[in-house]
Amino acid sequence: GEFISAAGATQCTPCDLGSHANSAHTQCEPNTITIAWDENGGNEIDDGSCVYGQTFTLANAPSHSNSAMQFLGWKLANGDIRLAGASVMCNFTNVGVYSGTSTAIQAQWNECQCNYPLNLHVAWCQAWFADGECKYMNGCDAGYEPDPLTVYTPAAVCNPKNYNITYKPNGGTPNQNYTQSVAYNATFTTFDWSVEHYTKAHHILAGWAVESGGVGTFNGTAALNTTYTYRTDGPTSLLAKWTVRIINVISAHAMRRIATHTQLMKTSAHATQHVQRVIHTMVAIATAPFANQFATKSNRMLSMYVVMMRRAHRRPRKR
Repeated sequence: GEFISAAGATQCTPCDLGSHANSAHTQCEPNTITIAWDENGGNEIDDGSCVYGQTFTLANAPSHSNSAMQFLGWKLANGDIRLAGASVMCNFTNVGVYSGTSTAIQAQWNECQCNYPLNLHVAWCQAWFADGECKYMNGCDAGYEPDPLTVYTPAAVCNPKNYNITYKPNGGTPNQNYTQSVAYNATFTTFDWSVEHYTKAHHILAGWAVESGGVGTFNGTAALNTTYTYRTDGPTSLLAKWTVRIINVISAHAMRRIATHTQLMKTSAHATQHVQRVIHTMVAIATAPFANQFATKSNRMLSMYVVMMRRAHRRPRKR
């Protein structure tokens, strides 16, 4: 809407869009346009300016409060995206106005994001933009560790850790430890006494006691040759649990009762046969691998022995 005229002219000539008449209306001058950068979520930067019809330099990338945001460039009014620091023409196509203030140039962002299924035991993933690229760091659930090839990628993979279970003789022989390697959250079977050959005089191996570790897997003790799922985030140490054989714990009083009636075996062959069967049964039970399970029955056998002795004493059979 501005015009200029030469001296003596009978009509004025309009200025082109993007320009204006000087104060004397003798010539057209290009408009200076204020560039109000649209940071699009980034931190605010100072406005810029350009002279219509001339080139100008796009601003440097604004910072962002979210370190995962990657600056892609500035989108011009026509939709083109140019890198920060690029030189562009100040015209309506690029800035969207002929005069005044342009708000059409907008920052474009890409968020660096982790991308992994939640069922792969990935506990956390951190993504950020630095040195011109997205960077990543991952962590795993307890009992798992990141695959070295994926720890710095957006799609981490976590693998179960491997731990050792150490079996100790706890006074038994041989005096050496045995080690079993297990993977976290995997099933395994505890060692059995017949496999590892732990022995102890006058004792039987009844199981394993937790010396250290074992949290989440054992409740203080472990049975022999039993399948468990290993859920301990660390190694475990087990001690052999020894139980005294029953034949070795018969009370001294009971032994005296047996000795008292020993001579009576000579008086009755019939009673002797029954007594011998009782004794043989007691010995077989007492020396069995699982003697404790038969403690009550063994005591009952002992009582039968005493009864038989008394009967043999009272009613000796004549030859």
